[in-house]
Amino acid sequence: MIRMVHLSKKTLTVYLDPDMLDRIEALVARGLYPNSSAVAAEAFSLLESELKQRAFEQQLRRAYEVCQAANIPPARSMTAFLETLGDNA
Repeated sequence: MIRMVHLSKKTLTVYLDPDMLDRIEALVARGLYPNSSAVAAEAFSLLESELKQRAFEQQLRRAYEVCQAANIPPARSMTAFLETLGDNA
């Protein structure tokens, strides 16, 4: 048996420049998205992914700098680097 779950949604008004609105409408017209809300949801999901990626890259840079500052020998630097990352490695 399949149960349908209906999530309550809230309305958000967003003011866009005409060019961006045209691009969104074109995506819907091409059938890539059912409506502009789906475009916005996908865009937000991609933004969240990008922000997580940036945060991870910053963490990588910090871990690398820690290894460099500690003068860890090259043979051990990868192990130390991964240990610095912890669960994110």
